[in-house]
Amino acid sequence: LSGSGKSTLVRMLNRLIEPTAGEILLDGEDVTGMNAEALRNMRRTKMSMVFQRFALFPHRTVQQNVGYGLEIQGMDKNERADKVQKSLELVGLGDYADSYPDQLSGGMQQRVGLARALANDPDIIIADEPTTALDVTVQARSLDLLQTLRRERGLAPLLITHDFGVVAQVCDRVAVMKNGAIVEQGETHAVLRDPDVFGHRLDVP
Repeated sequence: LSGSGKSTLVRMLNRLIEPTAGEILLDGEDVTGMNAEALRNMRRTKMSMVFQRFALFPHRTVQQNVGYGLEIQGMDKNERADKVQKSLELVGLGDYADSYPDQLSGGMQQRVGLARALANDPDIIIADEPTTALDVTVQARSLDLLQTLRRERGLAPLLITHDFGVVAQVCDRVAVMKNGAIVEQGETHAVLRDPDVFGHRLDVP
């Protein structure tokens, strides 16, 4: 449900919100113990995030938005442009590099956010409600893209969603939150079919 703590929890994984207890292990290293430099490097190379509200710069073109993180890293302009274009092609926005966010639909803006996250070639991508602004066709294409990236690049998507169809299609494991706590977790189909979680058995494929 809304307000159960999902967004807060995932923002602790990359320490956009500082955890007050516990460990976050990534490749055996505790993220909570990283100094500022190590944390920046982790965010740049291992873990990217797609925000629910897109967080695009209105005064920058699509190309400039997608390449912003690479620009901050000091990447060569030509290399940056190549990575940006490849990311835009992946999300179906290759022809919109010179457009501005306000010239795009909400779904297209969401895909710009996804392209920006993919530009760093991360190991993990955190997506907060990644399909809420997408129509059915574009949503299916986006989910297919995530599946392809999992298979071909080993990308691990971590999704926040209210849509059980998205969970059933994309996720191997699911955690259900209520009032700031994880109340159930396990393999997706087992959890979604557990009547103790939702009060009834969900009809999932």
